[in-house]
Amino acid sequence: MKQKRHKNILQFQKLIKFEYKAYLISEYSPIGDLYQLSSKEYFIKMMKVWKPLRGIHHLIKGIGEGLCYLHEWGIAHGDLTPNNILLFWNTESQNDSNSYDRMTPKLSGFDVSQMEGPRDPVGKVMARKAKGSLNYMAPESLENKGSYDMIVADFYSVGACLLAMLLGEHPFQATTPLPLKHVNSYEENETSFTNFTTLMKKDVNYVKNVCDVFNRQLRYVLTRLLDPSPNSRMSAEEFLKTEWISKEREFNANRK
Repeated sequence: MKQKRHKNILQFQKLIKFEYKAYLISEYSPIGDLYQLSSKEYFIKMMKVWKPLRGIHHLIKGIGEGLCYLHEWGIAHGDLTPNNILLFWNTESQNDSNSYDRMTPKLSGFDVSQMEGPRDPVGKVMARKAKGSLNYMAPESLENKGSYDMIVADFYSVGACLLAMLLGEHPFQATTPLPLKHVNSYEENETSFTNFTTLMKKDVNYVKNVCDVFNRQLRYVLTRLLDPSPNSRMSAEEFLKTEWISKEREFNANRK
């Protein structure tokens, strides 16, 4: 990571070893993470959608570009969430205000990241077990039917992060009460919770209904990124070329 430099990747600086512990030293974010920002907007404005969506294209595009850079080097992030996206002020910006378009998002939290292995198909990073945070993981990673491509799963997480930015809270919040009355063990409760969340993600109508309040172009991006099928999910190249991302002007997410 010290060799991989990109404006949207948190810069690793050095490693400090102390007795039986090791500390990774990296850049300090003066703003905080993306989830703190979206949650702050939620509590201040008492609504679940940012109004207006200042800089949202800029932020999500930066996230996508940073992820594409990792993928080009054969690295899958594996745990892309708003908590793992740190925000920095862009000192080169012509805008002097504290608006979103002055912020530069940087990917962090590489705890479960994985490099392309010698046995992996070219351009794929195969995981043999589920990795990531439940609300942002692709449904195929939760099914436990064998290995899955972490690179394709990463862009599902981009869609989940975008949805979190719009809602001001974690997406796919399972409403099943835990612990279940008829289940005694923590493991069985966790399995039930995971299965319920997976069903929500695989329900195409549920995703469409959640995204229906947004404008046509934003709705298209969300539903393609959150496609439960990895074979038809939007790719990195498609994402960065979509009309919604490439447009300079900003859209109001409440208008269709």
